[in-house]
Amino acid sequence: MSATKVAPILSTPDTHVFGDPTPFIDVQSLPKLSDEQLHSQYEIHRTINEITVGGWKRIALQFPDEMLVDAPRVFEALSHGLEDARKRRKISHSSSEDGIENHDSGRNLVNYMGKLGIASEDLPEKVYILADTSYGACCVDEIAAEHVDADVVVHYGRACLSPTSRLPVIYVFTSKALDLEATTDTFIQTYPERDKKIVLMADIPYSHHLQQLYGLLQDEGYTNIFAPSIIHDPSSLLPNRT
Repeated sequence: MSATKVAPILSTPDTHVFGDPTPFIDVQSLPKLSDEQLHSQYEIHRTINEITVGGWKRIALQFPDEMLVDAPRVFEALSHGLEDARKRRKISHSSSEDGIENHDSGRNLVNYMGKLGIASEDLPEKVYILADTSYGACCVDEIAAEHVDADVVVHYGRACLSPTSRLPVIYVFTSKALDLEATTDTFIQTYPERDKKIVLMADIPYSHHLQQLYGLLQDEGYTNIFAPSIIHDPSSLLPNRT
């Protein structure tokens, strides 16, 4: 076997060092999401639950450029949802206090909790949109979040999962629509041999389409394709890696 004459390229070429590999997306051409699609794609309910459980009051929302068009609606959905959750907690706490205030020990406990400032959980949450990040869209921008003194960052879209130094992060990878018919046609044109060994891979926002695409390709006669399973748990310590 002949020796390699040229060293393999294992790093980014110099001409691409300052280039952004993210393809340009004309957001004006994208269809407007319905309220149901918005809640599903941006995982509104899960985000509200994690913010409530974490007790965070100052929330920074970080969007990639192509998702900024949805930022105001996500902001409104989260703000209204957090307000509703806070009202439900207040009603629940009031009922609990009414039940224990019939006893001196219960009344003393309520007074003691008030002195400790535990009622601060009823303070309204402040939600901020980070409109211009300091780094690439995949990185959590703690610097911009610190400008609003945020307690937590909600990061939307693709992520490199680099550890943060100070702030906790709620990762929402989102889910994107995909034209499966067009994808199948392109696949057939690119790989006409039906017995070729092929592994189907997709970025996280499109990963939920893999199994359906796998079935469509099987119907077209492909016998050696493989679609891996993905652990989708954005709230774990290392999302999708555990």
